[in-house]
Amino acid sequence: MSSMKRTAHAVLLAGRWGAASTRRCRSLCGRIGFLLCGALLATLLVPPRSMAADRVTVSVDKRGYTSGSPITVSIRNRGRTPVYLMGCPTWTVEVFQDEGFKPLPIEDCQWEKEAIELPPGEKTFEWYRSTADEIRLRLSVVYGTGCAKGLPLSRARCKNTGVAVSPSFVIRPAKPK
Repeated sequence: MSSMKRTAHAVLLAGRWGAASTRRCRSLCGRIGFLLCGALLATLLVPPRSMAADRVTVSVDKRGYTSGSPITVSIRNRGRTPVYLMGCPTWTVEVFQDEGFKPLPIEDCQWEKEAIELPPGEKTFEWYRSTADEIRLRLSVVYGTGCAKGLPLSRARCKNTGVAVSPSFVIRPAKPK
């Protein structure tokens, strides 16, 4: 079920506008079709994407790298309050294969660690990746807002969660000497 359809369905079932309003809405949906009504309700009820989508951004310093060279990863919190990042892994590496990005196996993590608090501003990391073949990658960062401190992100009872994705970049094999 699409998110618009789920939103409209949830509103109709929950009766957020009261019984009379719900009956009017169901009647309206019966007349104009559930999908069109769902789109209308979703537009009215779901906050604009830009409110949450730009809260956290992830970027790299270049669009192309040589195998084994340093990659500077920047994670920026554009909000006014801290966000919490997964403790391990802080980001997920995704590789472009078969017309889409797919996550690579986690290399260094045995278990999820305590979430990392990211205050407003930017934090940078240096990362290295070696490869024998040219690969196109991107990084994704899962974050939460309003989370309990001292817990892994999955157990921190965050009020909201989101995912920030970097632009893609290429790593090419080092040239033979």
